[in-house]
Amino acid sequence: MRTDLTGTWEVVKSKSDKVNNPLGDAEIKAVIVQSGPEIRITRSYSANGKELSQQIVYFVDGRGEKYQSPLTGNLVNSKTKWEGKELVTRYSARRT
Repeated sequence: MRTDLTGTWEVVKSKSDKVNNPLGDAEIKAVIVQSGPEIRITRSYSANGKELSQQIVYFVDGRGEKYQSPLTGNLVNSKTKWEGKELVTRYSARRT
């Protein structure tokens, strides 16, 4: 059985690695709505009095995703699928 990720998720800084995090110590929250082959994630970032939000829809049926990173402006192509009980996204980014 696959996990339903629906809910509001927040990063617990004391339990998180800061590897390659361009947002540094920003507060990070994700609201996930999972329905059929769609997993809709709205990420919210808050740092130094600034707010940034990004919504991406991941398709676990092999369609793939294309979006522009609000942090870097890079064009991102990804594919998301279940591998057993794990949800895996593989992506590549191209500088614009």
